Amino acid sequence: MQLTHRFNDVVERVRRLLLSRVGFWAGQTYDLLPGDNPNQLMVKAHSTKSKWVLIVGREYYHESVTEYPIGSLRDLKKALKIEPWSFPYKGIRLVQITRTTPQSHRVTNWVVKAEVLDQQETRPVFVLPETACLQALAASGPVSISRLGKIVLIISSDNGIASGIELESRDDSALKFWRAQLLSLSGLPHDFPVSPLSDKNFASQLINGLVRITKQSPLDFFVPLERAIRGNYPWQKASKMALAAAIAYLAFSSVYLVATDAWVEHRLSAIQTDATAVQELRKDVRFMQAEVNEVAGVFSEVAPLWVTWDVVTDLLKKGVAVSRINSIDGSVTITASAPKASEILSFLSNDARVSEVKYAQPIRQAGQLQSFAVAVRFNWPHSPANAQISTGAKEEFSGIGEEES
Repeated sequence: MQLTHRFNDVVERVRRLLLSRVGFWAGQTYDLLPGDNPNQLMVKAHSTKSKWVLIVGREYYHESVTEYPIGSLRDLKKALKIEPWSFPYKGIRLVQITRTTPQSHRVTNWVVKAEVLDQQETRPVFVLPETACLQALAASGPVSISRLGKIVLIISSDNGIASGIELESRDDSALKFWRAQLLSLSGLPHDFPVSPLSDKNFASQLINGLVRITKQSPLDFFVPLERAIRGNYPWQKASKMALAAAIAYLAFSSVYLVATDAWVEHRLSAIQTDATAVQELRKDVRFMQAEVNEVAGVFSEVAPLWVTWDVVTDLLKKGVAVSRINSIDGSVTITASAPKASEILSFLSNDARVSEVKYAQPIRQAGQLQSFAVAVRFNWPHSPANAQISTGAKEEFSGIGEEES
């Protein structure tokens, strides 16, 4: 709830800030300020802030509608640029183009009097006619808006938009005659009903129209740069200065790139000798490591036999006559003779150095001795001594290579 309240507070502040930059001109600049009712705005005179958007009252611009039998929008815009000035006074011309048929367009012209902008302290970015902001109200029928002691009548018909203004001090007969004339020019009956709009909703309707125009075609009401400024500005000198700055920038960039490239080449040449030595050393290390791995692979497939001689020595101490020793695939065959072959087999079976033992040949009796052969597999001590040596050498050589680089 508190977050929602803060968000609404920020939105309201932004709304008030934007409204403070919108003004209405009718002889002087009026502010459009929020009133007690959030849905209504009030008009306040004697504005002191500069305006970004200025809405001009009906009495300060000339309005006309012209049909052009030109189907291409691009050709129409070119024609409008070369069209001679046919308006009753000089000012800023604002144009709104509407396609009526595939081969024609309707152009609504608003020529804002030059005095309006001359009396502004700062030139506004956008200038909008009052009619443009309120024309949506007349889509369903003519409307009359009462504001600041005057009445604005707006009519939207098949012939385009038409509007006018008159003083509230006129009598009813003059007002009826003036309305009948404007209705007739718009192609409507002279007694066509006109919907009145209270001045309480006037400012709110202006802002609604401004929002609608901002969404649809804001650039139609963009204020161009003053001709005096465009004519007096030293374009030629500015172009020369910009060209000189561009040439200087390109020259400086080229010199910088050449100098940087030369410096990098110098640094590469300085370390080329050391880099070559390091590369050769790394090649030697890789070659020696491959040889070490190859030798280690060969020895890893050969079972060590030194345990065999320890066992045979113990057998000799027991009076065993060993006649032959063979080794195939890690299995050692001992051919011997002893008083009892079973005792020798039992002795070997209980030896911690022996993992497996069995008779390899049948026992033969030769006098007081028994001739036999046993196949023995030992518990080989598989120590990774070679692997540790090769790994240590690799790390040592790698460390040397990194220090050199």
